[in-house]
Amino acid sequence: MKCSIKQLLFVIIILICQPSFGKNVNNLLFSLNNKIYTTIDLENRINYLRLINSTLTNYEEILDDYIKVIFFDQYYRNNNKNENENELFDIVNKYYKDLIKNNEKINSQNNYKKDIIFQQIKLDMQRKILIERELDKYRDLIFTDNISEINNIYNIYISYISIDKDTKEKLENLLNKNELENILEVKRLLDENEFDYLFKTKKLNNMENLDISIKVAIEKNYKNFILDTSDNFIIGKIDKIIKNDKNIDFRLLEIQTNVFIDNNLLKCENIENLKKNVGIKIVERNDIKYSSLNDYIKENMSSINDFIIFKKDSINIYVLLCDIKYNNEYFDNININENIDLIVKKIENDLIFNKINEYNFYLK
Repeated sequence: MKCSIKQLLFVIIILICQPSFGKNVNNLLFSLNNKIYTTIDLENRINYLRLINSTLTNYEEILDDYIKVIFFDQYYRNNNKNENENELFDIVNKYYKDLIKNNEKINSQNNYKKDIIFQQIKLDMQRKILIERELDKYRDLIFTDNISEINNIYNIYISYISIDKDTKEKLENLLNKNELENILEVKRLLDENEFDYLFKTKKLNNMENLDISIKVAIEKNYKNFILDTSDNFIIGKIDKIIKNDKNIDFRLLEIQTNVFIDNNLLKCENIENLKKNVGIKIVERNDIKYSSLNDYIKENMSSINDFIIFKKDSINIYVLLCDIKYNNEYFDNININENIDLIVKKIENDLIFNKINEYNFYLK
């Protein structure tokens, strides 16, 4: 049967437009200095990351990391022409030999070819060399000894809502003063009434540029803060989360009584006054390992004067946190590592920002 030219063209168009589902389909991901990087290149990278048990598992993170090592590769080739290539080869080769020594995956699976693995190691080592050189410029910042006790053991998160003066007036007609300080209640009401507002949550890396009112709130273990500026009204919440449950001891006071105690009196500095009450029994529990506490206590007690209450028969039992002891050296090391992570991210992002046009970067 004869086919017309139109029919043949139609068939060709259909075939061309069919999506490809094969594993080896090679699609463009990005290009740098006119060199193309494809899905197969990324697959090679993913296989390598699996091999070294990388913590990167999310596709976006892996692609982002791959783009960064390619930027560093270009920078290394442009700026290290006088480097001893044999020295880099020796570093990469040693790492490769150590990697394959006891790794059955390389021998048992075709995904792991020497030249591909070798190239991936080279990319990582080039980045490592360049970043270590840059890190030396930040020594004072990495090893700063100005970290406060609060920053030392806590990750501090601030959530806040910012509204204009008109919206504040509307809220004041709907909420009492206590409710106005409750960020969750305020947010619920703003959404319910479709008022405009800005909501943000961020982790504090340092307190240097923080508003003095928020600093005071953090240092005094307040859970909330309010900033009333000329233009905006800001309601905020402070969450202090202990970084690690190792090397931390709590001093807890267990207060037993058959009456309820006013929350304002439940302060460590008020214990001597509470002891004078014959109906109150106070038991001190020193050097309680934080790691041994249950999740409920960890979630509700992280700062001095935090307390929880529960009942046993007819007795009210208050558990009050009055001291936190921790290993300074251990948490100093955690903070050093956190500082390094932040600076490494800055170095990576700065390189991309400064070279993105020079390297003719294109992301599909």
